Amino acid sequence: MKKIIFILLFFISNIFGESIYFKNTEYPSTVYTNQIFKIKVKATIVVDDYSEIETRFLNSKNIIHLNEDSEWEFKNQNEIYNTYIFKATDKDFILPTIELMLKDNFGSIKYSQRLKPV
Repeated sequence: MKKIIFILLFFISNIFGESIYFKNTEYPSTVYTNQIFKIKVKATIVVDDYSEIETRFLNSKNIIHLNEDSEWEFKNQNEIYNTYIFKATDKDFILPTIELMLKDNFGSIKYSQRLKPV
């Protein structure tokens, strides 16, 4: 079944141009000032011509990223997961947009996808 889903995603990506499917899998419904919380994300990658994964955090406000060096965990060849830990330092905070980039052997970005905060 997983093989069929991968083949369908690969086929769709070639038609519509998506190489990375990126989504939140777990996040808090409410966050309070000075609370430490986790956001879990999953990416399905339907290409294999990359050599490095890089993650950036954009446009955040009044929030501290506590595990900036968190490594992606490979469930299989195409599914990767990560858990990010944050601390809200003010009631007026904005979660970051998470950007996932796949780079080639020369460090050039081949594919990227952004995940906006929920």
